[in-house]
Amino acid sequence: MELLVHTFGSTEPKSTFCGVTKLDIWDLQGEKHEFQLCATPMIINNGKSAQLSDEDLAYIRTHRICLSSKSHTLATRPQILLGCDQLWSLLEVPSPRHTLPSGMQLIPSKLGYLVTGKQKECFALSKNHHSTSVATINASLNFAEELECWDKYWSLDSAGIHEFNGTKDAEKAVINEQVSKFFEATIEKRKRSYYVRFPYKDNHPPLPTNKNIALKRLRSVIEMLQGKPDLLREYEKTFNDQLTKGIIEEIPNDKSAEGVILHYIPHQPVVTPAKETTKLRIVFDASAHFRGSPSLNDIIHQGPLILPELYAMLLRFRVSRYVATSDVEKAFLQVFLHEADRDATRFLWVRNTNLPIDDSNLVTYRFTRVTFGLNVSPFLLAGTIHHHLRYE
Repeated sequence: MELLVHTFGSTEPKSTFCGVTKLDIWDLQGEKHEFQLCATPMIINNGKSAQLSDEDLAYIRTHRICLSSKSHTLATRPQILLGCDQLWSLLEVPSPRHTLPSGMQLIPSKLGYLVTGKQKECFALSKNHHSTSVATINASLNFAEELECWDKYWSLDSAGIHEFNGTKDAEKAVINEQVSKFFEATIEKRKRSYYVRFPYKDNHPPLPTNKNIALKRLRSVIEMLQGKPDLLREYEKTFNDQLTKGIIEEIPNDKSAEGVILHYIPHQPVVTPAKETTKLRIVFDASAHFRGSPSLNDIIHQGPLILPELYAMLLRFRVSRYVATSDVEKAFLQVFLHEADRDATRFLWVRNTNLPIDDSNLVTYRFTRVTFGLNVSPFLLAGTIHHHLRYE
């Protein structure tokens, strides 16, 4: 098709012919957006991109803000240009706008926050760092090499790392070291108990509350257990016992989150009739998610494996003549969860299992302890034990 291009400072448009292509974009909530775009070898040459200060980056991490672009290079070359008629369909979001310490603005969009605005003079770069046009040869890249770069970029981006160098094992070691440092910096001892924090990934995508998933799962569980009154009573008794022991706590259904993350975890029964002690166990599904959205486990670092390897334990078990074993009862529940992270572990139950499941019968609980079902729980437990043995 023929495209008339009006360039800056010119009085006459430039006529050019270009192909038309279709572009599908999926936003952070999994919604598909279709665009009809004109194809051209180059939109514009290299230009200066927004440079975030250390204070800006700290603000973004503290508020768990997900940016639309993870690149912080001095120069950038846009690959897609959207007009105002197309852009506004991506800006219809209820999230608040943020002003960074440098004066830059964060504008919410369905693809993440957009960085725009003007920096204050005290944060501005040197005047020598002005935007310039750079003459380049628009050579075509090797597709396989470019695809490999993007695969590495996105795999590391999901882990909260912005640079990819070295092997995957080395990258994992760096992440695990950061998680361990975060754990040691945030663990607290209050009286005779330890309180720990969740190691959330940097710049993770927004986490939905999943309340609808939790409610739907609750209806299914109660409907299933209605035909098994003994199991239903045991299910309810488990929550009542945990509430009495302070393992969970009741909060108002409409209470806002104390921390950054508000999330409901669905739960379901696992029945093991062959067991003599616990025939019913309640399992919390922290991997449940909407299509195109992350789960709670997706946005939390799993942490390094610091539990003893099984085969090494078996070998040591065979060496000595006598062996002693011990077990910590409900070990995960012995470690307290910091108040700032408790709203990420909300779940739903009912006040009366014989009444309809509606707002008047629903009750909201949240965990005060580390619960089984989170990918980070084994690390938090083992880390707490190591910390106690090291410093106490």
